[in-house]
Amino acid sequence: MKTSLLRLAAVVGLSIGALALPTTVFAGGGGGSLCGPGGSGQVMNCHFSGLFAQAEYRAVSSDNIYTDVAIGAMNGRSLEAGSVPPDNQSSAYISISKVTSDPANPYGKPIVLVSLWGSIPLTSGLSMDKNLSTARLESVQIPVSGFDENGAVDSRIVTVNATWTGIGDISHSTFTYSFRSGGYMYRERSKSAFRNAAVSTSAFDGSTEWLSGLDLVFANLQSASDATLTISRA
Repeated sequence: MKTSLLRLAAVVGLSIGALALPTTVFAGGGGGSLCGPGGSGQVMNCHFSGLFAQAEYRAVSSDNIYTDVAIGAMNGRSLEAGSVPPDNQSSAYISISKVTSDPANPYGKPIVLVSLWGSIPLTSGLSMDKNLSTARLESVQIPVSGFDENGAVDSRIVTVNATWTGIGDISHSTFTYSFRSGGYMYRERSKSAFRNAAVSTSAFDGSTEWLSGLDLVFANLQSASDATLTISRA
């Protein structure tokens, strides 16, 4: 099981959470959906910037049980509608999975032993450096829930401590896009930076340290910003 679907879902969930922040500033008209023209003559500017830290751990036991734990944090900055000052919003997540396979049918559907997921908005316990030097989660309690192979609901609190330290060079990327058709115009510009990281992490639920015996797959620090302009004319 080379690919962790839960890890992918965790990253997608974190990204969706970032994009769901109230990032729209309205001018020249009200209403409309987020970052889209609500009517003729409307101009919309959408802005988001954020810092991200991620880490994934994995191990395979001698009895063919795959354990995968992914941890991440985000500190996002958005603009709300009107003249409200910029709003800082932070969150953290964890996903935990343990799967195995039927020895009689090793290529069949995986057997889920544990599948837990949780995220929480943060007002404290998270610090992140915009230069991608460090990030830290300190005693952050994340409520998680999920199920086992029998469909039984499982819920618990996992306390996460994590310290990321950037290593190596920082890579940068930019993206620009524009589209015009009649009275409609859309422009977008995105910038991002990425850096590998060393990380020290614990994830304890009161009885189980979920990272015990697992190997680090990857850890990184990222920054991203995105700005869009949408104009709709009659």
